[in-house]
Amino acid sequence: MGKDERHDLLTMPYALPFAGPLSIGGLTVDPPLVLAPLAGLSSWPMRMLSRRCGAALCFSEMVAAAPVARNLAQADALYALRTHPDDRPLAIQLFGPRADELAEAARKLSAFEADIIDLNMGCPVRKVVHSGSGCALMRDLPRAAAIIRAVRAAVKVPLTVKFRLGWAQDGNEGLELARICEAEGVDAITVHARTRVQGFAGDPDFDRLAEIVSTVKIPVIGNGGIKSFRDAEHMLRHTGCAGIMVARGARGNPWIFSELIQGPNTPGPTVAERAEVALLHLQWMLDLFPPRKAVLEMRKHISWYSKGLPLACDLRRELQGLCEPEQVRDLVERYFIEGN
Repeated sequence: MGKDERHDLLTMPYALPFAGPLSIGGLTVDPPLVLAPLAGLSSWPMRMLSRRCGAALCFSEMVAAAPVARNLAQADALYALRTHPDDRPLAIQLFGPRADELAEAARKLSAFEADIIDLNMGCPVRKVVHSGSGCALMRDLPRAAAIIRAVRAAVKVPLTVKFRLGWAQDGNEGLELARICEAEGVDAITVHARTRVQGFAGDPDFDRLAEIVSTVKIPVIGNGGIKSFRDAEHMLRHTGCAGIMVARGARGNPWIFSELIQGPNTPGPTVAERAEVALLHLQWMLDLFPPRKAVLEMRKHISWYSKGLPLACDLRRELQGLCEPEQVRDLVERYFIEGN
């Protein structure tokens, strides 16, 4: 998809029942479609492909605040923070347990390349929670409030916070955290409509998401279980949220954003289009990573791009043994183009 086609997408009337553009501080997000922070996935190549298909705002992978604050960022964090001139607007997501480190990391990144600073208070992964970060902050709301207050004082760019409905299945910490965010000057929140114990499984609870939307005046971006136009439409009609964030539904499928803009009858990509995007993704990964790492990272992306192909299982089996970029290009040519 070229720039002219992307412009046409972004100027179309909404097929989804949005109230209008999403406003985050002084930043307008139009259409209100957002690519989520996806650990190990949403580096700038994936973000750029999502933007080409209609995502108006993209989030970085979550980045640990402490190494950034101390100027000790490791390779993975540096890769996550690399960007592209057209990768705008960009929200950089930080996580950590300490207000001082989060504030200093946010200050540095907002002066460098972040259009938005986002705080992760919803990650349910065990090692993150055990560090006192992510979802652990939903069990310590005074500390969460202190972190938000410190980061708000440290940055002038818009500040957002991402969290879940609650800790336990019937936990309601998300509602109180939403109130705290509003009181502390947060510009928008993203709520994953599941609890910590649900992780990434089970049905999102749109009733509880709707309660949060109706409780605060700041924009609420809805997240959780968005894999099609109908999923997004159901969330919007049920909750009245101001925007939609797509996470796992975008893996190997940047075209989901085109579908969300154009409607449920949008034709899916042809096999040739999937091959073209897979090869472009590989080329951009080679621009970001050393060749061996680029190939290793692309294995999962190629697997998702191949979903539904007649010989997808054979492709994935062969893919696991590849180490060189030319081998990946050859595999895409054989399975996506010659095999179809």
